[in-house]
Amino acid sequence: MSGSAPRGPRKLRRTPHAGLVTAWRRCPLMPDPIGLDAIRGNNRKQLQLLAKLIHCLCDGQPDTRFFLGSVSAGMLLGKPHQTIQNWMRQLTERGVVRRVWIGRPCKKDERGKPLPGGRMTDRASEYVYLGLPNGN
Repeated sequence: MSGSAPRGPRKLRRTPHAGLVTAWRRCPLMPDPIGLDAIRGNNRKQLQLLAKLIHCLCDGQPDTRFFLGSVSAGMLLGKPHQTIQNWMRQLTERGVVRRVWIGRPCKKDERGKPLPGGRMTDRASEYVYLGLPNGN
């Protein structure tokens, strides 16, 4: 049996969603949007980076709905998911985004059908991009 593949459950690798990765790659190529300087706090640079990422993800269009998982965003930004959740809460308080659905582990897909094998699957939270502050 030497040389055969090990048996048993394989650990799945999590990767960020393709749309999030595309926005992340576009982010440094875009100039800073108007109003980004108005985002302030102790972690100003990180909040501005996350706000710019969201701006890129939504193509700068206010009232755009998007999904953002704290684990996926944390992998891109190199931060724990709890930190991303705190930053998203701060952006919500500043009026940049509004959360419309709280992500949680689910056993059913979007249509209500059970997922294969009855496994739990993490779902990203859904937000609405409200736009950046005026900067006044």
